[in-house]
Amino acid sequence: MACHRARRRLAGLLLLAALAPGAASAQRPVHVDPLLLEQYVGQYQLSASYVLSILVDNDRLYVRAPNRGTRLLVPTSETEFIEVESGLRITFRIRADTRRVDHLVFEQSGYGRRADRISAEVGVDPATRPALALPAATLDRYVGRYEEQPGFGLAITREGGQLLAQVTDQDAVAIFAESETDFFYRDRNARISFRVEGDAVQALVWRQGGAALEMRRLD
Repeated sequence: MACHRARRRLAGLLLLAALAPGAASAQRPVHVDPLLLEQYVGQYQLSASYVLSILVDNDRLYVRAPNRGTRLLVPTSETEFIEVESGLRITFRIRADTRRVDHLVFEQSGYGRRADRISAEVGVDPATRPALALPAATLDRYVGRYEEQPGFGLAITREGGQLLAQVTDQDAVAIFAESETDFFYRDRNARISFRVEGDAVQALVWRQGGAALEMRRLD
């Protein structure tokens, strides 16, 4: 382990040198508040079989990818990082309404891919993941019908203190709160984020397997 950390530190120093003034990239590493780094920790899904994990160790950010191990990330801004060993660029996107990290974009050789955040923790099983208890008034404002296109949408209902989500022609399934606007399923890696404008819920975004479908509220 010590050997791996030493290699990472050496790689970090080499990248810092490459990012120094006068280097071809013309970018300089910056200091990022460790509390902000913690906000990026979690799992991000590119596809049903490919999930990136972001973690923090000793106030430094790392990315773990399938079959690639754990790699150091060096910040070039508060939201943008470079993977030390490959030059891969990772940018975290923050929702304006909730101020929470929504997804990341990783880019290499001019080609970018989006990975949606599916968990705020690393290695958490959705089936046993704890959920927030929200007031009935908060849950009630999400109840209604949402449509992605004619004939396909999602109905949100409430039974007691539980929200249920029913995709067209499917059974209703319980969803659980991870924040006031973000919900997750316990039987699959899928999430629903409600988009609130002012005091009204205008839409939701349903995410699964790298897909993100926005559905506008009908009622």
